[in-house]
Amino acid sequence: MFRVLISFFLLATAGAALFGEAANGVDALNAKLSELLAGARSSPDPEHTPVLKAPRIVEAANEVMVTVSVPLTGDDKHYIRRLVLIDENSVVKVKYVASFAPQVRPAEVTASIKMAKTSQIKAIAECSLHGKWMAVSETIHVGIGGCGAGQEPSRHIPGDVLRVRFRDEDRLVRMNLLFRHPMVSGYVMTADGRVSKQYEPFFLKHARVLHKGQVLAEFELGPGMSENPQIALLLPRLGSEPVHAEATNNVEQKFTLLARMPQ
Repeated sequence: MFRVLISFFLLATAGAALFGEAANGVDALNAKLSELLAGARSSPDPEHTPVLKAPRIVEAANEVMVTVSVPLTGDDKHYIRRLVLIDENSVVKVKYVASFAPQVRPAEVTASIKMAKTSQIKAIAECSLHGKWMAVSETIHVGIGGCGAGQEPSRHIPGDVLRVRFRDEDRLVRMNLLFRHPMVSGYVMTADGRVSKQYEPFFLKHARVLHKGQVLAEFELGPGMSENPQIALLLPRLGSEPVHAEATNNVEQKFTLLARMPQ
């Protein structure tokens, strides 16, 4: 049973002058694509090769739930320190880059993303000792793409932007980060594959989970995630001290909360 967060704290600092610089954030993830793919091995490995779980058919691809997991349980020296999800046929090709502390094992992320058209997505797992391993999904057939610019969103976000839910998973706890925030690039892909800018981007660019001041998980995000995105990950049981979750958008507004895990 999900248990909802107890407390919420929001800090918001608007900066309209930053909108002109925000477009650089849209290209930042795509610019890392070749670096992220470099050296990734595609030969199967029972411990390191990521496992992709995604729907085979999507009618409207503005919210596609994808799970990336890695079998390796390892130890504090041998663990998966990074997961990356990529769709090279989307406007924003790198959907997220997730980094983990050694005690976050096994590595698993479920997230809601956008897709532009029928495609095969890629996942990369980076081991602390043995480098990068890549998996490619089966073809995901898309009816209506979800990467269009759509209507320009309001920059004013009333209410709670960040919520958390927990669910028991045997010895572990599944933490669900639930965001209420636009995730728009301001760009649209035409039928012939051209990309044009419609308005300034507005999206969450960064999120992380901390416990007792230590960063357990960190996510580099972008408008390749769905509107009001969801991210779930597995965490060890951390005792009675609250977990601190926070997120920052591309105009430097910050959203934070504290939540207690089930005991």
